Amino acid sequence: MLKLFLQLTLIAALNISFLYSQATFQWAQSYNGPGNGNDVAVSVKSDNMGHLFVTGPSVGSGTGVDYATVKRNTDGSLNWVARFNGTFNSDDIPTSTAIDFPAGDIIVVGKSTEEFGGFDIVTVKFNTNGQAVWQRNWNGQGNTDDVGTAVAIDNNHNIYVAGTTDFPSNIVLIKYNSIGVVQWSVTYNGTGNFNDAPTGIVCDAAGNIYITGTAANSGSGMDYVVLKYNTNGSLLWVQTYNGTGNSTDLSTAIETDQYSNIYVTGTSIGNGSDSDFVTIKYNTNGQPQWTQRYNGSQNGPDVSRGLAVDFQGNVFVTGSSYGGILSALDYATVKYDASGNLQWERRYNGPGIILDVPTSIAVDAAGNAYVTGASYGGTGTNLDFATLKYSSTGNTEWTVRYDSPYHDNEFAVNINVSNDASAVYVSGTSVGSGTGFDFITVKYTQPPITAINQNGNNIPDKFSLYESYPNPFNPSTNIKFDLPQNTMVKLVVYDINGREVATLVNNEMQAGSYVYNWNASNLASGAYFFRINAGDFTDTKKMMLVK
Repeated sequence: MLKLFLQLTLIAALNISFLYSQATFQWAQSYNGPGNGNDVAVSVKSDNMGHLFVTGPSVGSGTGVDYATVKRNTDGSLNWVARFNGTFNSDDIPTSTAIDFPAGDIIVVGKSTEEFGGFDIVTVKFNTNGQAVWQRNWNGQGNTDDVGTAVAIDNNHNIYVAGTTDFPSNIVLIKYNSIGVVQWSVTYNGTGNFNDAPTGIVCDAAGNIYITGTAANSGSGMDYVVLKYNTNGSLLWVQTYNGTGNSTDLSTAIETDQYSNIYVTGTSIGNGSDSDFVTIKYNTNGQPQWTQRYNGSQNGPDVSRGLAVDFQGNVFVTGSSYGGILSALDYATVKYDASGNLQWERRYNGPGIILDVPTSIAVDAAGNAYVTGASYGGTGTNLDFATLKYSSTGNTEWTVRYDSPYHDNEFAVNINVSNDASAVYVSGTSVGSGTGFDFITVKYTQPPITAINQNGNNIPDKFSLYESYPNPFNPSTNIKFDLPQNTMVKLVVYDINGREVATLVNNEMQAGSYVYNWNASNLASGAYFFRINAGDFTDTKKMMLVK
């Protein structure tokens, strides 16, 4: 059983270790629900204002297990708590969330007990004040268990829910408009006619929808599957991956970039190599661009758990990897360039040696990677949050560990990095004092990405200006550009009427890749354009400030 969070506790006692003193602990806040049972964080998102939304199943007071979402401000204070209890006062289990920009509404998806004891897919939309705007139940034709597992929102505020339906299970995709009206639903059944399940969903700039997961295929068992649908629900293409061991291949994460390339990662049984990380890049037409397997040095089980892509199309993958008898499971993080070439591999073996399992990875605008997870700290601390920062070249910038005052188990599930990288938030689940498991979020700070930052040491082969990130933004965003040679550079921001509002760069610069963090706190909401002139190269992009 699980429980909700009515009261938040500022945790005073903590155990933090620093590799370098470049990350500073700010606060830790927990949430214990009204049922005083288990509250288990499963999804964490942030909006453009830096608010955090921590969601998971939570035991209510006489309501069974409920959806629970906690919204926190950047100082750790509680903004609101929103709960959803289904019609039958039984188990309601959330699994995934998405933020609807620019408004900041949150969509929560999962499963809820229906009349005859099975589950329906239930989607709930909460506004920025934590009020439920609408709730929708979806029951498949087979009237069996239906479970929502992933959700995404396109630029037109349509909501796409991926889940499982029927028995044996098929993948289902449901489209709702912004007010919760079903537009269509489609299902996918692998050639093996057995259990198929999604694990992730993303939308590209054109509104196409990509789902990854696992499908049972005839003759090859469980394989990766990637599906592309258009906005009308038509299946545009299917790609599957059967590993070298012709055995179980489980896709775990999906991402897209500004060019609508698709990246998936997961775990695949190799030919004599146990399970390996396998990461694949597809173009928007579904053609594989490259496939990379990672097999740790001990040839043992390697399980991919997280994926991130930076401005330049570099791909970062993290997961657990067997390091031998003396280290057991370690964090393993690898970086590939846009062509799939391995740039570096880094491992982390915590002080307790036996168990280090990463769960989430994020990348900032300068190409630094942040990894978090659960790490055994040794006798007296059990499992702790362990979070690391790697530079774009793979140097370990810092390592921080968090152990609660009760020295019990902490499981990190997600890491969020602010736009200027000045704040790093780690969220997960921690054992409280007589309260079972509670939601917990820890904040660290570090020096921000200021003004202009050189991103890596490689010289690009052409001039480029990238889309700003994030976009929409409030109040800061990151503008990246590439210079293949030394040249005079002018980078200017204009408003919708063509008036110059800021000159960001106006000087000679050396060849390289650069990121400019622009703060627009003194400007009004609206559309803005940024334009670069570098030698004979000129380009303009659009961005949206939403306050």
